[in-house]
Amino acid sequence: MDKSVNNRIPELITRHILGVSTTDEEAELQNWRSASESNEKTFNKLCSADFVEQGLQHTYRSDEEHQLQKNIVAKKISRIRLYRGIVRYSAAAAVIVIALAVLMFVPGKKGSYPVIEYQSVVLKLPSGESINLKNDETNLLSEKFPASMKKSSSDKPIPEEYSVIVPTGRTHKLVLPDGSRVMLNSNSEITYSIPFSGKERRVAFKGEAWFEISKDASRPFILSTGGLNVEVLGTSFAVRCDRSEIRTTLVTGSVKVTDVSRRFSLVLEPSQQALFNTSDGKLTSQNVNVDEYIAWKDGYWYFDNRTLGYIIEELSRNYGFEYEFAAGELENLPFSFKLKRELSYIQVLETIEKTNRIKIDAYKDKIILLEK
Repeated sequence: MDKSVNNRIPELITRHILGVSTTDEEAELQNWRSASESNEKTFNKLCSADFVEQGLQHTYRSDEEHQLQKNIVAKKISRIRLYRGIVRYSAAAAVIVIALAVLMFVPGKKGSYPVIEYQSVVLKLPSGESINLKNDETNLLSEKFPASMKKSSSDKPIPEEYSVIVPTGRTHKLVLPDGSRVMLNSNSEITYSIPFSGKERRVAFKGEAWFEISKDASRPFILSTGGLNVEVLGTSFAVRCDRSEIRTTLVTGSVKVTDVSRRFSLVLEPSQQALFNTSDGKLTSQNVNVDEYIAWKDGYWYFDNRTLGYIIEELSRNYGFEYEFAAGELENLPFSFKLKRELSYIQVLETIEKTNRIKIDAYKDKIILLEK
């Protein structure tokens, strides 16, 4: 962002709020607002009293820094000349000016990044009891929990449901009763029976996961998720469930993807992806670079020509931080990179910042993305 714009725009907005702008100044401000949709959104946001109040609560990190920022802004606004002389600001007007300048236009010391505490992976037992899992992998067949499984009169175990819930910031590996292996990504949940019963191996799931399914031609593996069924005999694939879309990416073997109403059905081949629109129920397929969709299971962030908006949303989903773009056009900047997921979210963000295309700041509980 041009430094002259940094200095000039808050001055014009402040004078507009105070109702002391000249005709020429209003025209200049209008030209800036009309230059982009982002500028207009910024203007409306800065003129919001709620935004100013919230900004004051979250921006000042110490009394000493608060006073320093006020001194910086005071020097800037003391140079603002009005049509009829030097303005005498009321207390309320001064607060608005300080908030505008500090929040959006005054260069300052980067704040401390939010500290995020992650919860444990949870196992829900048939009894309703919840247990925090400490190991990276769970195989309930080798654990103590199924030892007391209910049995029928024929001494066969009665299937009971177990659930594994993976919170933000965690991943977890799981071995199913048939030996199939699953890796659950952040914000995911899987529910299945021990043992599998009947002629199917049925699992309920939501979130994102990688599956390596053991072959058993007599009992197909069926994954049910958000209005979609994925039928498998023996294969490896990834599934991602969002509010608007369910994405199934096939790596080896073959899978049959069917919506629950059985209106649409697709059989995927390796390197193909099925896309199910949860709002209109349409099911389509496309060829993809599978590495981008399964890199997470191997411990990597991999983005190939993705927009910054998409990337930050993915990082936020997995790390659990809140964020805001100071300018809307930043969301459309394309990036490509591969980084280890063992890095903290701070290290990932600072790596993106080193491209010199954006600036990343932090205000207590939120990450702010700014133009360089």
